[in-house]
Order: sequence, then structure tokens, then C-alpha cells
Amino acid sequence: NSKNILIITNGNDQAVNRDEINKIVAEWQINPDTAVETYEFDAATGLPHDFVTVEHPAAQIDLVYPILIDLIEGRTN
Repeated sequence: NSKNILIITNGNDQAVNRDEINKIVAEWQINPDTAVETYEFDAATGLPHDFVTVEHPAAQIDLVYPILIDLIEGRTN
């Protein structure tokens, strides 16, 4: 059972169902022993569905990786 959950989404991603993501987040937030945090990359960044893979032609790792590292390490932007 996880005590900390970080959900990262992409506002430009049309391949995922936002309603389903929100349902999952709401279910996880019910547990008072679990800290659920969310972060969404702004749609204006134009990130592709696969925004983490270095080889992706539309990758913006200079934007994405520092934010991911900060989030994982618990630093806020």
C-alpha cells in the first residue's frame, strides 16, 4: 500500500480518458493515509502522448525532465 502517489498528466494528451483519471485520483484520495498529488503539463507545451521517451521526435526533455525530477524529489515548481 503506497503512502505517496504522484499522478502526472499531459494537458495536450488526447489518447487518455480524463474522466477515468479523475475517478482513479478520487478513489485514491479517499484513503486518509495516502498523500495523492497531481501535476499536469500545460496543453500549450504541445507535448505528445509519450512525452518521456528521448527518441520521440516531439520530445521536449529540456522542459520535461527537470520538472519530473523536481516532482519526484518533492520540490514544488
